[in-house]
Amino acid sequence: MDRLEKKKILLENKGGVCYVCGEERSKVLQMHHLDPSTKDRNIKDIYSMSLERLVEESEKCVILCSNCHILIHQKDPVSVYTLHIVLNEKF
Repeated sequence: MDRLEKKKILLENKGGVCYVCGEERSKVLQMHHLDPSTKDRNIKDIYSMSLERLVEESEKCVILCSNCHILIHQKDPVSVYTLHIVLNEKF
């Protein structure tokens, strides 16, 4: 199974859209660890892992689009939940 097939399965398992803004295009969707301290630091190439191990790791994550992911990791970070609430109140 190649990396794109694994990504597709992981995204489908997690809902397939950005948790914050609802973006659906898989090319811009990424996994974000809610608690960075739980991230498996031994992972060098996440897509070389078995699908079962990836699913296990993805349970610690939410899906974010690249734009929302950048906002969360900026110099003055905002939490996933805060960004979700703020954006959804505006629309």
